[in-house]
Amino acid sequence: MKADDERAAIAAEAALIEKNANYASEAQFEASNLWRTVQLWVTIPAAVLAAIAGGAALATTAGRLVAGCVALAAAALSATSAALGAPSRVAQHQSAGSGFLALRNAARVFRLVDLPLAPAADARAGLASLEARHDEISSHAVLTPRLAWWLARRHIKAGHPKHVGDGEPPDQA
Repeated sequence: MKADDERAAIAAEAALIEKNANYASEAQFEASNLWRTVQLWVTIPAAVLAAIAGGAALATTAGRLVAGCVALAAAALSATSAALGAPSRVAQHQSAGSGFLALRNAARVFRLVDLPLAPAADARAGLASLEARHDEISSHAVLTPRLAWWLARRHIKAGHPKHVGDGEPPDQA
């Protein structure tokens, strides 16, 4: 293989790692947002129902049946929240998203800055390092819901995230 062909193949593979990491980071962040929404939709009603049950129980003795039913609903929502483990899922997806984002940035810098100046052996070693990082992050990442992948794909196709180097000037706030 000619040196130029080898460099082009390494650049293409680095671009693929960058693209995969971009989609994976966006999907992980979307999954984190989905779990955060689930957490809010389960825990807030549980807290409100618990407050209502407490108020109804204290207000009148006739309200004990209502208070008991509302307290049971609040307990069911609290148990659901605990079983889902949404806070830990949010943290897991955030961590994986951050790992893939760092990999995407490293692949981009490698492809655009390091690769054009690197000797062939260093270029191959740099690519191998990126592949190893990708495999390591992927092996520890939690599974991402299909909806999160769909949302990530939609955001990326719409041009998110933008980079200053993509040809658009940075926002002047």
